[in-house]
Amino acid sequence: MFTNIVVVKPKVKRISLQRGICSLILFGENVSEDVLHVLFQNQLWLQSKCLSDLTFQKKYGDFVLSLNEILKSVNFSRGLSKGAIGSLRLKLQSISEDLYPQRNLSQIHLKVRESFYTKAYKPVGTETKLLPPKRFIGIGYRDKGTARKPEKDGSPRWSEVASHVSFLERRIEELKDELENKVGLRSIERLVKIKEINQLYTELKTARAS
Repeated sequence: MFTNIVVVKPKVKRISLQRGICSLILFGENVSEDVLHVLFQNQLWLQSKCLSDLTFQKKYGDFVLSLNEILKSVNFSRGLSKGAIGSLRLKLQSISEDLYPQRNLSQIHLKVRESFYTKAYKPVGTETKLLPPKRFIGIGYRDKGTARKPEKDGSPRWSEVASHVSFLERRIEELKDELENKVGLRSIERLVKIKEINQLYTELKTARAS
């Protein structure tokens, strides 16, 4: 079975792309479903870049954070409706100073459309539902007498923090893999997964800072 996926071209400036798409939406231009998918998927790339590159974060972090809050607040439970797009357009007014002026819309349209392409994707391997359940080896109780006393020490141990960070990173990668490779996902299902990734990125940033 084949499905189409959107791919951002390698040399595209991601911040410029994000500002361009937001500008088109802000000024009431019609954008395709593919462009909206690029908007949300590109946001994930920008968030990841902010976590790994402090220079990038200092320069663009405020814009990425503000846009992230906007995208998380938009309700796409009924799909890519006019109401949802209208709500997004209204909220983008709060970051209009970071976007492009309306007089540049014709150039923006061209640059956005040239920034990505769609391609057919055919998954390989065995479907997850057909795989046998994972085997595991149980480990018995091994109390060495070093257990913490929560009533005396309420702070998490470094191992617990590291474990939580690993879980968040793994879950983010799982969701991103589903977005890229899973066949038959509807638009609303993709957006739900993207919003979950946004929330996990926020939690990951907090966990790494603790």
